Amino acid sequence: MRASLVVSSIALTLTFTLPAASKDVADPRAADRAGCDGGQASSCYDLALAYDNGDGVAKDDAYAATLYAKACDLGHVKACFNLAVDYDDGDGLAKDQSRAAAFYAKACDAGYAKSCHNLAIDYDEGDGVAVDKARAANLYGRACDGGDVKGCVNLGLHYDHGEGVARDRARAVGLYARACDGGNATGCYDLALDYDTGDGVTQDKARAAALFKKACDGGDSDACAKLAPQ
Repeated sequence: MRASLVVSSIALTLTFTLPAASKDVADPRAADRAGCDGGQASSCYDLALAYDNGDGVAKDDAYAATLYAKACDLGHVKACFNLAVDYDDGDGLAKDQSRAAAFYAKACDAGYAKSCHNLAIDYDEGDGVAVDKARAANLYGRACDGGDVKGCVNLGLHYDHGEGVARDRARAVGLYARACDGGNATGCYDLALDYDTGDGVTQDKARAAALFKKACDGGDSDACAKLAPQ
């Protein structure tokens, strides 16, 4: 099993001709353009965000992707992540889940937890890479340790069902609790189910009810259904 997806060099060649700004209108992104032209990764990233969101410029997803690619090449981790999302969604460029996985890996290897989570989903579901439950569990763990509570929930599910790891209900409970404490409604719901049934923890109906309410208040519709009169 491959320990990591190595992305040594990913060249992205996109061309784009930006219409010249009117001489009568000040360019609100002039400083970012100059910085990006001078090789400043943060300027390229900020300019990409502007075109992605139509902030002070006409929205242009294709040009945003070009700028994310340049910023990523210059070492901007969030730019690599956003470029991966663009490839995942086909936003501004052709959908390519293999390239998306490669850029998620690049950002994950640089310590970006959210990217580790998205790459874990790719390995969990076989999007752009071969299904590898053990690799997915490892990446969910890296995401969770990096502060992405969705990674904690999904790693909990892997321990709950013994997918890619040895089944460990108590460890699943701990991961759900960690996610719930971090504000994740799904984590609260899964933890409530465990207290409701006594899976991996001593059964506690009152604790379960409180957690179902917390999950419902956080927007989990399944938890709200549990609180409805039967």
